[in-house]
Amino acid sequence: MDANDIDVFLQPALFAWLTARRADIDPHQPIYSALPVAQRPLRFRVVADARGRAHLPGYGYLSGFDPLASAAVECAGDNMPFTSGGAHLHFRPAWYMHDGRIEATHDTDTFVRPFFAAECADPDRAGLVVDEGLRVAALCEQAIARMARRLPQMLDLLLLANRRIHFYRSDAPNSFATLSVHGTAFLNVSPNPTEIFFLDDFAHQGGHVVFNAATLDHGRYLRRDAATPLREIGADDADTRTLYAGFHGLFTYSMIVTVLSRCLNDGDFDAAARHEIRGRIAFYLLKFRTDLKNLARPGLLAPEGEYLYQGFRDCYERVLHACYEAVCGLDLSNQEYVFDYARFAKLNANRLH
Repeated sequence: MDANDIDVFLQPALFAWLTARRADIDPHQPIYSALPVAQRPLRFRVVADARGRAHLPGYGYLSGFDPLASAAVECAGDNMPFTSGGAHLHFRPAWYMHDGRIEATHDTDTFVRPFFAAECADPDRAGLVVDEGLRVAALCEQAIARMARRLPQMLDLLLLANRRIHFYRSDAPNSFATLSVHGTAFLNVSPNPTEIFFLDDFAHQGGHVVFNAATLDHGRYLRRDAATPLREIGADDADTRTLYAGFHGLFTYSMIVTVLSRCLNDGDFDAAARHEIRGRIAFYLLKFRTDLKNLARPGLLAPEGEYLYQGFRDCYERVLHACYEAVCGLDLSNQEYVFDYARFAKLNANRLH
């Protein structure tokens, strides 16, 4: 591999492979696409998912294996066709969005399965079928295109840190990001998602990936241990997050409300779309205000953390001022941890316009 090519070493599946320490997975599987074509192996082993598909991240999917099987793969010098045990394998190219700048996947593959297994009743069914995956990707592409028009610098930041968007659907876990698969925004897609959902959730989970990279050295930003429970420093007893998680929240809330407030009055959104945006802004401003209060206590933040905190507070005040009339009086009393527009619409039907 080219040791000077940073993209090679920011392959999310490579992080996952190193984290899991899976001796049964040939390292050529996660890095196949990063190798120069002339240096790609003609024979290597892959591990398939529960649907008999082996993911070559950044390159594509091979199908025709037994579920969860480990198998040898052979290919011609030009990478095609792929065979296993003499049988031809079906190949599906990787999906890319926004002119090839970010990969999209909807498969719970070998590399990410461990991050679903602990919380999913059936982790192998968390992936989306191909047709729905295409529809979801198209909506997400719309959201990314809108970001490109309205907030190009923010989108560039998101795409600098995020190499992949992983779509899935499951009761748990909620949408997330993790250093163990650094560079992937995991979006838990509702049954009837809207473009607004993707504006929100990509800014949110992609923002976590950005902030993970930016604040890897916790001591530069926090005076207290990053793992200090928020409830130990005065947060609500029901809040199970850590100090570092609360600090993360301030950044992602800043990303979300900036995106949503900038797009609120876009002329191509109908009344229902603007209604959903208003509800989401109100929902996050409440969370934002709580975490600003939680982290305002003295002795928590180092000078660089204080500098960021001031920026977060300025963002909160700016968006609150700009959107006050749009969000004032909205009823969020039936919301849970994740915003649910159907619930919001039931209580706020009289505030559609």
